[in-house]
Amino acid sequence: MVIGASALISPPVRADVSFDDFIKAGSTDTLSCAAFELKGTCFWMKCDLSGCSVKTTAVIEHYTPDVFVSIYDSESPEPISGGFSDFATGWISNTTGTEHAQKGDHSRVANTYRLADVYGSPSSQLLINLLESLPLGLACEPGSTPFKPYFISRSNPWFWNTGLVDGLLNFTGRNRFIGEREDGQFNAGYDTTRWGFLYPRAGVVLNHDHFKASSVIAQRSMDIVFNGAFGLYRASLDGPEGQYYLPEMEIEEWSSDKGKWQMLYPNYESECHIFGDKTVKEPTETDIEGWSDYRSEDGDYVWHYWRKYECCKRPDGYFFLWKVKW
Repeated sequence: MVIGASALISPPVRADVSFDDFIKAGSTDTLSCAAFELKGTCFWMKCDLSGCSVKTTAVIEHYTPDVFVSIYDSESPEPISGGFSDFATGWISNTTGTEHAQKGDHSRVANTYRLADVYGSPSSQLLINLLESLPLGLACEPGSTPFKPYFISRSNPWFWNTGLVDGLLNFTGRNRFIGEREDGQFNAGYDTTRWGFLYPRAGVVLNHDHFKASSVIAQRSMDIVFNGAFGLYRASLDGPEGQYYLPEMEIEEWSSDKGKWQMLYPNYESECHIFGDKTVKEPTETDIEGWSDYRSEDGDYVWHYWRKYECCKRPDGYFFLWKVKW
């Protein structure tokens, strides 16, 4: 925690993400985000000289906070990952060059620039331990590794700052956007408030509101992790698909079916949703749009991305036969 000296002469107080936030996000506080469900039964067989036996285990489904995504101007709000990114890209400039123009809600510049990091979250294993301690004692192992880097935007400033190559390669996907909509609504209509388009997946968004622009950049960053990008460092999330282990390998900006978001900074959320979900905003007399509770003073943000998993436990020595889902 960093404490400012004086509100009259110092920048806004910066309250970085602490490890307590990760502990809280892997606790009963976010069981609604996990959305644990029984989905069916797996059948297993083991044979030896005495014959064959069959066992069954439950097919389960739940979401896991696989990674956290830091969106920032010059210094990551998450100090551990931020320190690693600084070390890994120390020869590259640490700022977008627009930090003075981007701070505060008074900014009215057309473009917002941000850096982005995606790291494995320690909350994922904490949640698994919690689920396994509950009466059913079932959980799918996370596919991410705590504090492992999965994407660092500073790995290629030219690509991240221009988006030129990505814009050319993904021309057909330019209608995909992040903005206000109902969960599951792919085409929200032209009267919908659009915060920014998914492509090109670069660090600049044509939006002066740093909360909305940072949400767009966070979605772009996770799309890069899942779908790749030319010229940028990214690592695939672990956990390849199998007959009894199915981590979600796709991402959708319009639906929480495959994954959803939880804000960690500047304000901690105990619920998860898509970006721009109309049900979570709270309009007031001073904020007609209703997003003031999500907007940071320093223009930086950290979110969890919760990925959906489906799996069933394999008994020792048994091989998979089939599964029945309902």
